[in-house]
Amino acid sequence: MKTVPKTLVHMHLPQTAHLKDDVVKLYLLFRERALRKSRNKYVDKCENPVLMILNFNHPIFDAQVGVIVSHKSFKQILNDKDEEIGFSVEIFVPFRQEVQVLTVYKIGKAFIEDKEELEKALQKKHGYRDKKTKIK
Repeated sequence: MKTVPKTLVHMHLPQTAHLKDDVVKLYLLFRERALRKSRNKYVDKCENPVLMILNFNHPIFDAQVGVIVSHKSFKQILNDKDEEIGFSVEIFVPFRQEVQVLTVYKIGKAFIEDKEELEKALQKKHGYRDKKTKIK
């Protein structure tokens, strides 16, 4: 199966760089930020959205980018024992002009994938080319 291109994200920002090695603490801070942004009803309040700052991992230099977290898009990722192993949220990256999915795992891995490509890959994995045609 073809993999979806991923953009790696650091789970720390400059103000939390001293926690770089404490993966559990960074995950909890990252999760709390994503959950708070996902619960923000800025449209209902007639306010501008509060951006979530991410630290992108780039081969030339790391870049900090503000993204908009979609309302009520926070989803836990559970294992077979119903234990949380990560979470995902839908985000809008201004310079890409697309909705993307930010996935974060407790083991310290975080990355962004294109939502449309991710959905296509999942449909192919489950044997559906589109909603009506089944792949044989």
